[in-house]
Amino acid sequence: MNQPLRSALWGGDFGRDLAVCYATALNGLGQTSYQTWAFRRAELTAAAPTPFRCHNGAPAIMAPLRSLPPTAMGVERMTSMTYRALGPHLQMLSGLPKGSRLAFVLCLPERMHDGAREFLQQRRLLESEFYQNVQLAVPDCAPQVICRGHAGFAYGLLRAAEDLKAGRVHAILIGGVDTYYDPLVVEELLAEERIFDGENTDCFLGGEGAAFTLLAPKSLARQMGWRTLAWLEGAATNGEPGNASNDVPCMGLGLSRVARACTERLVAEGRKVDWWISDLTPEESRGHELQLAWPRAAYEVMDEHSFLDVLPEHVGDLGAATMPTALAIAAEGLRRGDPAGDTCLFTASSNNEDRAAVLVAGQGTR
Repeated sequence: MNQPLRSALWGGDFGRDLAVCYATALNGLGQTSYQTWAFRRAELTAAAPTPFRCHNGAPAIMAPLRSLPPTAMGVERMTSMTYRALGPHLQMLSGLPKGSRLAFVLCLPERMHDGAREFLQQRRLLESEFYQNVQLAVPDCAPQVICRGHAGFAYGLLRAAEDLKAGRVHAILIGGVDTYYDPLVVEELLAEERIFDGENTDCFLGGEGAAFTLLAPKSLARQMGWRTLAWLEGAATNGEPGNASNDVPCMGLGLSRVARACTERLVAEGRKVDWWISDLTPEESRGHELQLAWPRAAYEVMDEHSFLDVLPEHVGDLGAATMPTALAIAAEGLRRGDPAGDTCLFTASSNNEDRAAVLVAGQGTR
């Protein structure tokens, strides 16, 4: 494997500021970023029974988007969610100056990778439909797809940020969509004994959602009159040798490395991580990994006032929509001072080796 650590930092002594100009989130808990943040703050959950049945006869509990028809499955749900999450961004982007070039990154689940069989057709459908819609708003568009599941957002972000730095694009529209509300996905999870059946507590709740983020340099944001919701300060990706796809013992190396790659700048600047959003699920392997990584990552940057948040507790496992949803929630929370603080780190562990972290700061830090 030997996946190298890749990282980038922005703002301050690390180059141009990168502004979070707009963020949307759609999931079983909320229709917008604000609703998702507010309902999580109220300790609500999107968990509900679905038409799927577990081996013990109990309905599979998930966190579905209840505004979608219960008979809609898989790619049909993903298409609907992505249209709704992308729409506001496309309206904003339609006003870009002539000649502006946009990097559009669509993050999808691992099951839609190039070698997939059952799900490759779903991926092609999503790609063709959404690239066409984005290009209607911004004709000069550089589209790409990342099939790395939970961590895909950071991989796509680092790739697009290189193009931004080199001047090949002027802004970045990046996000992800995923759902477990699909017979083929449920069948796989049942075979792996990973889906919650009401009895086995070492399982997770499948969620679904779509979330997108518009990123731009400070100069373009000011030119367009776009409000800055937060600042992107760092992103990192790495591999975990021991993961669900093999029998190698997990040592939490990948998660530790990506977190430290983002937070070491905070140590140098005398700041700390005020808020950490994790994609931890009740699965024992995921808990073990976080227990190993947390002390290493939190050393010097977290104290008794820092807050650890677990995203799937309220919205289920969001797969490829995990990190963009966390960013949307972070932007809302940092603006409103709940939880209190100026920085938010969010991390993701895909079902394979991919691990990622992203660091954002409140709008008042520039």
